[in-house]
Amino acid sequence: MDLVVGTKVVFRLLDEDGERLAGLPVTLLWKTEVGWRKVRRLTDGEGRALFEDCARGRHWVRVVADGYVNESHGPFDIFGDVGGDLVVNVRPSGTISGRVTRNGEPEPSFRVVVWGGGILGRTTEPVRRAEDGKFELARVPAEPFRIAAFAEDGCASIPKPVNAASEQDVTVDLELVEGTRASGRVVDSAAGLPIGGAQIQVWLAESGSTVELIGPGVTTAGSGTFNELTVPAAGYQLEVRAPGYETRFLGAAGSGDFGVIGLSKVQDLIVRVTGSPEVLAGLTVSCNAATSQQAVSLNEDGEAVIPMSRGGLVNVAAYLESSSRIDVGALLLPGVPWVVEVPIHAKTPLRGRFDWEGGGPRPEVIWMFLHIPNSDDTSDQVVRIDDGGVASFDMYPGGDGVLSASDSTGARLGTVSFSEADARAGPIAVAASPDWDRTLEVVDADGQPVPYVKVFIRRAARRHLGSAKWTDDKGMLYIGHYKDEALEAAFWQDSGWLTSWRPLPGGRKGRTRVELTGGNQVTLRATHGGVGFQGVNMTIATQGSNSLQHDRTTGPEGDVSFKLLDAGPYEVHVRGDGWWPETVNVTASPDPPLVEVALRRRGALKFVVRQNGLPVSGATVGISSSTEGDDFAHWIATGQVQADPGSSVTGLKGMVRVLGAPEGPYEWRVTVGELVRTGGVDLQGLEETTVTVDLSE
Repeated sequence: MDLVVGTKVVFRLLDEDGERLAGLPVTLLWKTEVGWRKVRRLTDGEGRALFEDCARGRHWVRVVADGYVNESHGPFDIFGDVGGDLVVNVRPSGTISGRVTRNGEPEPSFRVVVWGGGILGRTTEPVRRAEDGKFELARVPAEPFRIAAFAEDGCASIPKPVNAASEQDVTVDLELVEGTRASGRVVDSAAGLPIGGAQIQVWLAESGSTVELIGPGVTTAGSGTFNELTVPAAGYQLEVRAPGYETRFLGAAGSGDFGVIGLSKVQDLIVRVTGSPEVLAGLTVSCNAATSQQAVSLNEDGEAVIPMSRGGLVNVAAYLESSSRIDVGALLLPGVPWVVEVPIHAKTPLRGRFDWEGGGPRPEVIWMFLHIPNSDDTSDQVVRIDDGGVASFDMYPGGDGVLSASDSTGARLGTVSFSEADARAGPIAVAASPDWDRTLEVVDADGQPVPYVKVFIRRAARRHLGSAKWTDDKGMLYIGHYKDEALEAAFWQDSGWLTSWRPLPGGRKGRTRVELTGGNQVTLRATHGGVGFQGVNMTIATQGSNSLQHDRTTGPEGDVSFKLLDAGPYEVHVRGDGWWPETVNVTASPDPPLVEVALRRRGALKFVVRQNGLPVSGATVGISSSTEGDDFAHWIATGQVQADPGSSVTGLKGMVRVLGAPEGPYEWRVTVGELVRTGGVDLQGLEETTVTVDLSE
C-alpha cells in the first residue's frame, strides 16, 4: 500500500539555456504494489514545482507540454525532505505533422497515436474533422517512437518507426490500408457450447502489449459467431470478453479467421478480512496466482471479490496503512467455495525517542524507520520525529523489530533492536552522535565548480547503489552525518560522463574537494550486414548489479559516443525496435577506436503440425537456439519473445508461432505422445519462417 510520510521536494524546470520555465505541468510518478501513482503541479514564476506528502522511495518526473519534449526524468531517490531544488532540464520540441490518406485521397475523420518512450509514453490526437487530412502534434519524443492513424470504421495505417532529435520537426504521411473481415466462433472451452453476447474488440498491439483501441467492435450472435468485424492488415490483437468468463487476447491471424475461441469460466475468490476492524478502511488486497494478479479494495463487509479462471495455489497479501504486509496461502480446488480469510491482529503501539549525543548542533529534520523482520514487511514505516524527539508507530503484528533514525539527507544516525516487551514499555531510545558532518565541493580540472552533478554516496562496506543527491549551482553538496566508516561516491551528469565508485578523502568535518577530470570516451557503431543503423538505443553502464548508466541513440551512420571519466571497463546494452538485445564490454580512452556492435534482427518462426492432412493440436514444440544455448520456453517465460498461442503447445489449428526471436540457426523437436520429429531451421529477420511437420511421414 502507498505510504505517505509528509516528504517535501521541490523540482525546478530549466531550459537548455538555464532559463527558468513558469506555468508548465510537472507530474511526479512512483510505483506501488498496486500500480503507478502520480501527482501533478504547475511551476511558479521561478520555475519551481512543490510536492508535499510524497511517498518515500524512487520517483520519476514527467513534463508534458506543447513545445517541449515529452520525456521522463529520474529516477530520484527520495527518503525525506530534500534540501534545495532538484533541477530538471527540459528540451524544446519540434512538431510531428503529416497527412492521412486512403487510396491516395485525404481522410476527413481519423485519430493519430504516438507511442514508445517509457512512462506515460503514449499520446493520442483526438478524432479530426478535416477535408485535407492534415494533422500536427506539438510534442515530439526525442527518442525512437512509432506512429499510426486510425479511421472510425477500423481501418488503420501500418505503424511507422520515427527517430527524432530535440527541436526537430518531423513530417510523416500515413496511408490507411483497407482491413480484412475477421471471423470466429466463441465457445465455452469445457462444454463446447456457444457463447452469445461476447464482446469482440480490436486493439493496436506491438511486442505483445496493447496500445490503442481500434473501431467500435462487435457482439457474437447466439451461435457464438462473429464475422462483421474489420481488422487492420497487421499489428493488432483481438480482445474477447464475456460475462462470467476469462478475458482472452489473441494474436493477429493473417487471414482474419480465428476459428474456435475457447473461454474458461471464472469463479469468484472471496478474500475475507477478519480481526481488528479499525484498519479495514485503509487496506488493499493483492492476489497473486498463475492466472491472476490484481489488486482490489475491500467492500463494506470487509471482503474483496476476485474473479479467477482456474484454481491452484494462491497467495493473498494484505497491505495496511502502516505498510505492514500479511500473507496467507491457500489451495483452491474445483467444486469447493474459494474463500481465503486474512486475520488482522490488533495494533501494538510503539514510541521511539531520539537522543542526540556528543555535542554539536542537532539536525533540523529527523526521521525514524521501523522494520519488523518477522512480519514479512515489504517496506519500513517512516515517521517524522516531533519537536520533543519522539515518533509514534503502529505494529501489525507485534514482535521483535529494528528502529533507526536518519537526517534529512537520508544518512542513518543510529539503530537499535527491540523486543515486543520493550515496545509495550517504551519509548525505545535511539542514541546517535555527529561523527561525520561534511560538505563536498565538486570542481573540474581548472578548479571551477561543476553544478548539477548527480552524486551517489554509499558506505564502502555495503554494496548497494547508495543515495543520490545533486550539487547546487556552486558545485556544493552537503553530505550530512555519517558514522566513522569509509565512504565512496560515483558521479553522473546529463552531458554524458559517469564514473565508477571511487573513495572519498577522509575527514570527519568540514569541506572535501573532489576533482573530476578525464577526457576518455567510447565510440560505438550498430551494424547489420556491415551497414550502420540509426535509432538504436545504447546504454553504457559501470559493471556490476549496482551500476550507473547513460542512454544514447545512434545517429545516421549508426554511431554513438559516450564521454566518460574513468577507463572502465563498462557494459554496453544495445536495444532497438526490431533488434535482438546485445551486451558488449568496452573500455574508454582519450582516442578510442571505433567499436562495432553486430546486431541481429528479430523474426517470427511458425510451426504447423499435421497428420494425414489434418492439423494436430496438443503437440509439444521444443525449439533451441544453436548459438544462444537457450530454448524458447526460457525466452517466453522471461518475456523476451511471445508465443501464439501463449505456450509451446499447438492449438486447434496445429500451429505455434514464436514472435520476436533473433535470426540464426535453431534445432527443433516436435513430440506427440511417443512420436518424435526433429530437425533444424535458419530463421531470417523481418520474415516469418514456416516449418511444416508432417507426422504421417
